[in-house]
Amino acid sequence: MIPYSSSMRRRVLGRRSPAEIAVAAHLRGKALLTRAFRMAMGAHDGLWLGFASETFLTTLDERYYAGQGMYLDAGYNGAGLHEWERAQIAEHFPASGRIGVTAAGAGREVFGLLQLGYEVVGFEANVALAERGTELLQAAGHDVEVRCSVRDHWPGGEDRFDAVILGWGSYTLIASRNRRIALLRGVAGALPASGPVLISFFSRGAATTYHRSLHRVASVARRLQQREGPAVGDALSPNFVHYFDPEQLASEVAEAGFDLVTFAEKPYGHAILQKADGRNGTAVASLPTTCAANRA
Repeated sequence: MIPYSSSMRRRVLGRRSPAEIAVAAHLRGKALLTRAFRMAMGAHDGLWLGFASETFLTTLDERYYAGQGMYLDAGYNGAGLHEWERAQIAEHFPASGRIGVTAAGAGREVFGLLQLGYEVVGFEANVALAERGTELLQAAGHDVEVRCSVRDHWPGGEDRFDAVILGWGSYTLIASRNRRIALLRGVAGALPASGPVLISFFSRGAATTYHRSLHRVASVARRLQQREGPAVGDALSPNFVHYFDPEQLASEVAEAGFDLVTFAEKPYGHAILQKADGRNGTAVASLPTTCAANRA
């Protein structure tokens, strides 16, 4: 004889106990509140992003990184490359040569590349990070400095490189599709044919409730000001970031003169770009800057 439990009886009879009804109501209410919260947060951030000035976004970014002490730490920077970075470099970069690193922070990637035998030029717009990077590198016996640069611009001027790394997560911090493309065009102008670039970023799947809400509100705010509109994936978390899906990234890099060779979401969003055949990029004149100028 097959046991006939009370739960089986309720399923057969189509009835639910008061406890089951209460649990279902609780979970449904919680899901609705979570969705409402994400919509409200998206609208809030969309309003701020829609009207945000360049100075506001820069200050927000600086305030965030001022609270992230690990980026100044000697042990963190001296540890060099993450395993996924090392793997991508081994597979796609030349075995030797000159590598440019933008958004180099206090030198973590520079340390790692020097350990692999590359000639490295690092650039960083944050004065405290650039000066700390130079201090750490020279204390370790490397005759290398992290050069101060202008944020979100290709800093290499007419220098030539065999490969380029856009420092960890920095591509996701650039608050404009047009500006990201302009940066990549500058990179392309500094590379040989088929030259590789490693970029990293926040990745996403389908647009979330938060992203859709932010995009709607920010779009209205930007139209009122006749400014470039936001993109789906823009966020304030807490500083500006952009979350990429493969199609969006492929579109951007193609417009800049690159092929998207690889795209990976784990362990951290990253991709290898390769300068497209017949595309020379844009030679970019260096913007004169010093750490003292950035500090001012």
